[in-house]
Amino acid sequence: MSVLLTGGMRGIGKSILERLIAEDKEIVTTYCMEIDAYYLDNLAADLRELPDNVEALDINFLEPDDVNKLIENIKQRESPFTEFVSNAGICEFENYLEISDKSLDKTFNINFKAPFLISQAVCSTLIKHKMPGSLCFISSISADTAGEYQSHYCASKGALDQLMRCIAYSMGKYGIRSNSVQPGTVLTDINFTDFQTHPQKLEDFIARTPMRKLATGEDVANAVHYLISGQSSGITGITLRVDGGFMAGIQ
Repeated sequence: MSVLLTGGMRGIGKSILERLIAEDKEIVTTYCMEIDAYYLDNLAADLRELPDNVEALDINFLEPDDVNKLIENIKQRESPFTEFVSNAGICEFENYLEISDKSLDKTFNINFKAPFLISQAVCSTLIKHKMPGSLCFISSISADTAGEYQSHYCASKGALDQLMRCIAYSMGKYGIRSNSVQPGTVLTDINFTDFQTHPQKLEDFIARTPMRKLATGEDVANAVHYLISGQSSGITGITLRVDGGFMAGIQ
């Protein structure tokens, strides 16, 4: 069993990677040195400490050549990836009227176009080898809610969920399942400093969550593990929310 995970070196992706490593699977994960190094002072050390069953590829999803390089890697493997977790994504906050064509393309290229093309490659190789597989897309509750400063992000995640359902419908006959996970606000290394600096913001998020606590990266990773594992063999085309009940109280 081999897994392809995009964006596995920070945030939710890092939690997913740690969960997959615990399963002792062959893993290929991607990171983007240009972006991730900004958040991780110790990225080089983290990469050196990866276990032998993890291969990390420096892929910038804004660069067509990098995307094509990853697709060729997928197609040329002797054994196909049987599991694909699409996690890499960006969320930039901008006023709707000020979102430029460049910013819109950036968000959709990373959050939607790259997952679309990569999932195509994964599915085509599975079909070629006549093997079943499972895909899981990391979406967001923003796919189903509006955000004043997240118009492009919300739209990209809505498109990603619809892609997930289309794959489930069209690839089911080949034994390929497709699902998504919608995290709510999740405590990660990315927002930890912001919440420390603005504790009231963290308190407000918690107060609006029925379980009175935010989900963790581990919570999301456990949901992903369930959806790509044989435990969910009869499940495809669904979205699993990991938000502490936040969306249940939206009125």
